[in-house]
Amino acid sequence: MKRTGHNGAAANAMTPPDITSCMDELPSPPPVATQVLSLALDEDIGAKEVARSIEADQALAVKVLQVANAPVYGYPGRVSTLEQAIVVLGLPTLQQILLSIVVRETLLDPVDLDDPVLANIWRHSLACAAAAELLAQRARPELAPLAFTAAIIHDCGKTLLFAAQPEEYEAVLDLAHTRPDSIVDLEIRHLGMDHCHAGAELLTRWGMPAVLIDAASLHHLPAEAMDSVGKHADLLRLLRLADLLSRRLTGEPDLDAPSREEATLLADDLGLDAGALDAVGEALEQRFSQRASIFDLDQDPREMYLRLLQRARSKLSDTGLKLRQTSAALDRQVARQQACLQAGLAMARAKTVQEVFTSAIEALRDEIGAGTRRCGVFRIDDTASTLDGRFVDGPETHRMCCRIDERRLPCTSATDAGVPSYFLDIFNSYPSRIPPNGGAPEALGPAFHEPFFIMPLTCEGEHFGEIILEPDNAESELFGGNALDASALAQLASLTAFALRRLDVARHRDERAYRLARALRTIKEMQLQAIQTQRLAAVGQLAAGAAHEINNPLAIIYARTQLLEQNEGDPKRRKNIGQMKEQIERITRILKNLMEFARPDPPTFQTMHANGVVNKVMDLIRGGLDKTSISLRLELDPDLPSIQGDPRQIEQVLLNLLLNATQAMEKTGGELLVSTSFDSLSGDIVISVADQGPGIPPEHRDKLFDPFFTTKEEGKGTGLGLSTSYGIVQSHGGSINVQSEPGNGATFSVRLPVQRPAGGQLRRTGTAPLEDGNAVLVVDDEEHIREILKESLEAAGYVVHTAANGRDGLRKLRKKRYRLLLLDIRMPEKSGLSLLAEIGDELGDTPVIMLTGLAGAEEVREAEALGAALCIQKPFEIESLLQAVKETLDTAEKRE
Repeated sequence: MKRTGHNGAAANAMTPPDITSCMDELPSPPPVATQVLSLALDEDIGAKEVARSIEADQALAVKVLQVANAPVYGYPGRVSTLEQAIVVLGLPTLQQILLSIVVRETLLDPVDLDDPVLANIWRHSLACAAAAELLAQRARPELAPLAFTAAIIHDCGKTLLFAAQPEEYEAVLDLAHTRPDSIVDLEIRHLGMDHCHAGAELLTRWGMPAVLIDAASLHHLPAEAMDSVGKHADLLRLLRLADLLSRRLTGEPDLDAPSREEATLLADDLGLDAGALDAVGEALEQRFSQRASIFDLDQDPREMYLRLLQRARSKLSDTGLKLRQTSAALDRQVARQQACLQAGLAMARAKTVQEVFTSAIEALRDEIGAGTRRCGVFRIDDTASTLDGRFVDGPETHRMCCRIDERRLPCTSATDAGVPSYFLDIFNSYPSRIPPNGGAPEALGPAFHEPFFIMPLTCEGEHFGEIILEPDNAESELFGGNALDASALAQLASLTAFALRRLDVARHRDERAYRLARALRTIKEMQLQAIQTQRLAAVGQLAAGAAHEINNPLAIIYARTQLLEQNEGDPKRRKNIGQMKEQIERITRILKNLMEFARPDPPTFQTMHANGVVNKVMDLIRGGLDKTSISLRLELDPDLPSIQGDPRQIEQVLLNLLLNATQAMEKTGGELLVSTSFDSLSGDIVISVADQGPGIPPEHRDKLFDPFFTTKEEGKGTGLGLSTSYGIVQSHGGSINVQSEPGNGATFSVRLPVQRPAGGQLRRTGTAPLEDGNAVLVVDDEEHIREILKESLEAAGYVVHTAANGRDGLRKLRKKRYRLLLLDIRMPEKSGLSLLAEIGDELGDTPVIMLTGLAGAEEVREAEALGAALCIQKPFEIESLLQAVKETLDTAEKRE
């Protein structure tokens, strides 16, 4: 039906100000009707006063008499006077008649009264009025007449909006039946004014009572806000509840959940229970029919039922259509879920990334992508700085693989990397779709990058790729907001992401297993190498000990042979003695070569950090503990000072201690503690290794550092690890000790000095008098060597004193001052090096010649650092020794 606005023009050309101007064009309501309506609202007014006011308007008087004589009111005679008619009708009915006249001669005058939209508006108003009257009679009887009047006029704004813009307002009413938006929001959005505002403005212009203006303006007020309107709150509650209950009578949609909750709240506020509401619903149809004639809405009940039946059929038809559409959508979703399931099973069996990509592409091209021609999937591996993917463009499939830069873009052009031209733009814009925090973004639709639908690959909040899909047509359900369809693509993206992550985890696991196996192999090789080294060290120690012990008696034999040769006059016997000397010298060379081969290299001192050494050894041993019940704990002092030492040798010491500790805990397990600390009192750093093994029996503690002593099973050690470690620590000027109780584990502590003892310091010149001008002190633990030296030196004119060990020599040096000191390096009670270190400045400027039976280079350097003039190797030539003594004394005299 083509309609025109109030001024005859097409409604779609009107603006909100035009709606207001329409009010000015409406005919004014009959003044007598308006006056009488105001009087009727006054409960104290009498019928006689109202009759006098109605007599001023002949048309109004005829209408009142006509209604009063209607059969529905059951008056036995004929009503002939206005006062009698008012009594028969009652003031409530009179209000209804007056409202009918006011509305009909104003709002309904310019429009077609048979228009179905307008008829529905007034049917709803009358149904609402009948419901309000019934509700008031049960909850607030004193408000029943006013409730009917307020309800019949409350939607007058709708009539005004329809009169002003018929086609547009009909469209708004249609939208209100299909969308969840409120009618007020739709009116403002499409017309610029809602019917509440329009109705209140109209009634204000007509001079209607304030209570009716409030009814038109506030009848959509939420139930929670009703108390804010003051004395009219209950009237508005009745009006709003009646508005909700009357919808079924006029064929409007059933109440949704929020509306049902609102109706329950309003009924509770009015004191109405469910039974009362049901009773109102049953009486509503009859009350509607009784009041319909007054408003020219007479309707045969059969016609009303027919209309309601038609609406019901239409509603059932719409419901059936929606059910069929829902069923079809569910069937499609089941197919897509099945495709996801098959893809997920294939991905679960996939052994490579490309197999995962293939499964995802097949699912996209089948059910999930609804026959798409273009799709793709790619992922970024930040750990390997690579990007790989697979793209489909019609019948062609493209594989992509390249390295990426710090922006996560290919180091080469996307085309060279294998990206089809159709995907270039979307691929190059990939970094812009990653949130700044690197988390997982929402799924992107065509509004962001038309015509593609993009779903991110995310796992544990990390974004590392995308699935790209171009629907087969622009109207694909994926773009229509169908959550079921979009969820299938999201599920496929999740399955793809988890499959890729599974492969990453498997790859990292295999790499870690490989590294672990390699570490275990390295540790095993180091253990074997350590055992071999220990065995060689044992041989070396044995050879060195044997060489030293052989060298001392050999020195005596060699010296006596020289003396015999000097005193022998027989040439033949001198020749024999000379052969003996040659063989002794040969033996000496052999022993010297043996010592050089057997003796370990001295430490190479450099600045080192103990924590760094500990961490390096921990990296070696940690892998071997992963498959044991031994846990490793480090407590490293971060402020530990650096020391002078050989890192390689200290690593060997620590590794020996750790291997011993782990072997001790093989059966019991437990915690292995490695700690470092600084002892400020001694100036040492302390490296401790504490295990929770069975402990060390007291009878074994004194033997721990002896060569070849071991409590391990056969094949698990040589018994040289601790003895080798002991020698290394001693060569660093440190010490190693153990604390243990049976059943409580053992703690090995290595102490290393931060400052090495400074050598080569000048000794102060002594003031003690010389014992004798040529007095020489010989300190050696071998009695025969002392006798030979004493005999040879005395023959050369020197006074000689002797001492059998370092302790005896130290005592003599502190009592008297000697011209020269001949001192053996190695002696049992106190070595020559210890003697020099202890006497220090007390020795004054007495020169020192060290004697050694194949001492090591480190011992020689230490002797020189302590002030020794030179070192003479045993066995020695007596003449060479005497010459060295003379030169040393001459040098000392020149210095004086």
